[in-house]
Formats: sequence, structure tokens, C-alpha cells
Amino acid sequence: MAFNKEVGKERFEELYIKITNIIKPNLQMKLEIFEDEWKKNVSKEQWVELSKIPEFDRKVVENIVGFTLPLEDTEEKVKEMTVKEISEKLGYDIKVIK
Repeated sequence: MAFNKEVGKERFEELYIKITNIIKPNLQMKLEIFEDEWKKNVSKEQWVELSKIPEFDRKVVENIVGFTLPLEDTEEKVKEMTVKEISEKLGYDIKVIK
């Protein structure tokens, strides 16, 4: 699981490497200072970089770290894309059926 989404072992390993390259987590954090440590040790730029991961879920992460992430509110915005752009992102052709 990554960000409460089921991913395969290979993708999990890719994500783990990517995330630990963006932030260097202190796995010794004590519960009572957990929120402060995340605020102190992860910059806005690092949060933005993490948010670019396709599996990233802002609400899940905010629930874990205990505070609102310093990200622009882009979740509510709708991004317009052509069918061709969507196909390229997904890696296969899309057929629109009416």
C-alpha cells in the first residue's frame, strides 16, 4: 500500500526510493513530537515534489502528519485534457462512447 492505494511490490519499492530521495525521514520520531518534526524537517518544496507522485493523496498524508500541507489548493481545480493527452498519460488508446 502507498497513500492508502494498493500498489504492487515493484511500484512500492520505486515509491519508497523516490520518497526517501525527496525527504530523509527520521524513523526515530517520538509520537509527541511527530507533527513538529514533519513541519520542521520537510520544506514546502519537498511537499510539492511529493504531491507530484501519481499515488499521492493529500488527505491521507494530512491525516498522518496531523496538519494541513503547505500546498496550493489545486485538488478542487479541473484540468482540461484532450483524449489524446489522456491516452498518452495512461499509455493506451481511449475510445469515447456515447
